[in-house]
Amino acid sequence: QNTYMFIKMKSKMMPAALAYLSFVAAVLLATSQNTAALSISVNRRDALIGGAATVLGAPSITRAASSSTPAPVAVLGASGKTGALCVASLLRRGLPVVALTRSGEWPPKKIDLNAVAFDGDVTTSNPLLNIQACDVKNVESLSSSLSGCRAVVYAASASKKGGNSKEVDGDGVIAAGNACLQQNVGRYVVISSGSTTRPNSLGFKFTEMAVAGIMTQKRRGEVGVRDAYSNNQSGLSYTILRPGGLDEPK
Repeated sequence: QNTYMFIKMKSKMMPAALAYLSFVAAVLLATSQNTAALSISVNRRDALIGGAATVLGAPSITRAASSSTPAPVAVLGASGKTGALCVASLLRRGLPVVALTRSGEWPPKKIDLNAVAFDGDVTTSNPLLNIQACDVKNVESLSSSLSGCRAVVYAASASKKGGNSKEVDGDGVIAAGNACLQQNVGRYVVISSGSTTRPNSLGFKFTEMAVAGIMTQKRRGEVGVRDAYSNNQSGLSYTILRPGGLDEPK
């Protein structure tokens, strides 16, 4: 089932690291529901025991060489805070991950992976970790990188070095969805934003000004994914997470 998830935080003072985790923890709820749209609240405990590993709820469509070896989960935008914590959370649970960044390097230096209680091996000597270069603006790169994955988390967003909102939050989201369909990926998870369908809200307007056109592009990406999957008859599915804002207490 394809799902949209609207996520409300129970505490405005929740540390951003835990709030980020709660977003992806919500995927498990999405994969177990039959409704087209969900509205949930996630507390600290949910965030701690959930995390990115919940993408295991994806259909068991794999291309692993051996049936005893699960296919990996790919994380696009793994060098950002959300993406990095997704990767670390999966690794902590003993799940194979493909960390996809523009540079082909991981982990990012300024992000504390201990936020998800992970202090393990973050090098390619870890058999569960595959680090690859992938630019969401490059269709060929996406198709190649997502081949053989059981699920994909799209955690990339516009940045000075990575591309503008049209390229990353719009075109990139759609291109990655198309690549998932082409590569038979069971579940595609897009981390979007809570105000994408409320253009008159302060959240939409403020974010749209802060990063030129980003909310419009996020919504365009969501619609593009929905349209791409609308004629899908193979059982492949997507989840769009719409979290609210994240701030560390100052």
